[in-house]
Amino acid sequence: MGGLLPVEAGASAAGGGYTSIGGGDGRRGASGVAGAAHRGWVANGGHPGATAPATAPTAVAPDAAATAAADSDGDGDYYDPEYDGTCGVAGGGGGGDGDEAAAALDAVVMAKVRRRLLPPLFVAALLCYLDRTNLSFAALEMNDALGLTPEQYGTGAAVFFCTYASLGVPAALAVKRVGAHRGLPALLAGWALASGGMGAITSVRGFYLARLAVGAAEAGFFPSVIYYLTGWFRQTDMGFSYTAIMTSTAVSGVVGGPLAGAILASVARAGGGAGWRWLFVLEAAPTLLLAAVLAATLDAGPSAARFLTAPEREHLVARQAREVAARSAPPPTADEEGGGGHRRHRLWWWW
Repeated sequence: MGGLLPVEAGASAAGGGYTSIGGGDGRRGASGVAGAAHRGWVANGGHPGATAPATAPTAVAPDAAATAAADSDGDGDYYDPEYDGTCGVAGGGGGGDGDEAAAALDAVVMAKVRRRLLPPLFVAALLCYLDRTNLSFAALEMNDALGLTPEQYGTGAAVFFCTYASLGVPAALAVKRVGAHRGLPALLAGWALASGGMGAITSVRGFYLARLAVGAAEAGFFPSVIYYLTGWFRQTDMGFSYTAIMTSTAVSGVVGGPLAGAILASVARAGGGAGWRWLFVLEAAPTLLLAAVLAATLDAGPSAARFLTAPEREHLVARQAREVAARSAPPPTADEEGGGGHRRHRLWWWW
């Protein structure tokens, strides 16, 4: 087996088996100088379970009869269960203090990222649903004030999705062009103004136009959130991050009704006019305020993260670079995924 050298006792690392100075050759437990997981293989007659020293290795002759019995193919490599232990080269596959330090740094960095990004985006998503669904509560008074028929109200509720569904992708592409740290606050400000403008409508046409505007402004929000988060989180972390934000849909259902009822009742008691108009205005105001906050606090990406130290930024940039490289890698072949079994005649015979 090319590249394998006999080994003797040296600095140990996690694993046990093949140890190859030139790197692994794909057989069980093979590894390079850095070491890897090994399982009791002995290379070229060397002492099993040991590690390679920094200098040229010296062969340790095993028992000739035992070696001949175990080495069925005569290439000098055999498996000895007695030494199903650990071997490698110093600083190898076990990780050591360097890996532990990197893992600790990664945990600290990602905790900071989650605390910085997820709460404001959660609130933004919550306000998105409140501004979208408050129409049903306003209808208790609005339909009589504007003289809307059930058909007209239903049409106005539905036209929201005409722009929401058709402009989602174009809006997300526009946000990608200008940067999510700029695009997301602009989207929030846009739907806050459109939703607040619902309080000023006086006709059926104005009702339709306002709902179209709200749908257009909200269309790109969730696609842009996903795009923004992929710059900070690995693909394996996106599930938790996006789910944490999407729980806002359930929370909006809990707080939306009581909040709308409180606003309508308060305006009615104060004699401040049409409560449904104040409902749109008051629920749009926090969205406009949050848009200003996000414009001032969202960073363009890990390299510009003001809430991280320089070493933390470097760590996160390198982490995301590896993630991008992994996404760009060619897909595995059928053999790599185990699909090559269809060419193994013994499997066909067994079935």
